[in-house]
Amino acid sequence: SYYGLRQKINSISRALVFIGMKNLRNMVVTEALKGIVGKGAKNKMTIRNGLWLHSATVGICGQMISERIFEKKGEDAFLCGILHDIGMIIEDQVVKDLFKQTYEAYDPESKSITEYEREIIGTDHCELGSLLAKTWKLPIEVQEGIQDHHNVLDHVSPSSVTGIIQTADYVACQMKHPALPGMHGVLSPNLASHIQENLEEYRTLSKDLPEEISKAMEIYQIEEG
Repeated sequence: SYYGLRQKINSISRALVFIGMKNLRNMVVTEALKGIVGKGAKNKMTIRNGLWLHSATVGICGQMISERIFEKKGEDAFLCGILHDIGMIIEDQVVKDLFKQTYEAYDPESKSITEYEREIIGTDHCELGSLLAKTWKLPIEVQEGIQDHHNVLDHVSPSSVTGIIQTADYVACQMKHPALPGMHGVLSPNLASHIQENLEEYRTLSKDLPEEISKAMEIYQIEEG
């Protein structure tokens, strides 16, 4: 129904013609991630739900930036966005006590979350997420986007997956959908310049983002926390 087709789709092969392999991949990954995020004790769910909504927002915003601003396909940007903070879920599952200590100590006005993670856990969610993406044999651009979304880079192409995800992460935080309470998005200098040079386009995109989130929630069956 999302595609508004006049004819009934009655086979998997025909459905793939309309959905496409990359969209199918994204739907499978999103469904798997939903299951991972949903696991855990009840006292963790507020953090998990905020993280899930943030990841969904970054994925959807990333796809919009790719398609609207740069006029190129946005499936990889969506995938990178939906997975960019999966390292936090890994930390919560593998080193629960240290992860709890990290987010309880986290002060966004003092240091970045990755600095707290490295001090307390010994690594950070960007590194863990990138390693997982590599293990899953996801595109190198997705691996790099996950690795660098919290890094202020000397130069990053605004149209690269890394540039798009860093921008989308910033937009999501500005729209009050941070991964953790009070978290700010990071923008490399040339990305900030790119936004200023295309400010009206980004303002329009931000206005349209809530509707696009609702549409994507329908096709990917994403539920708000």
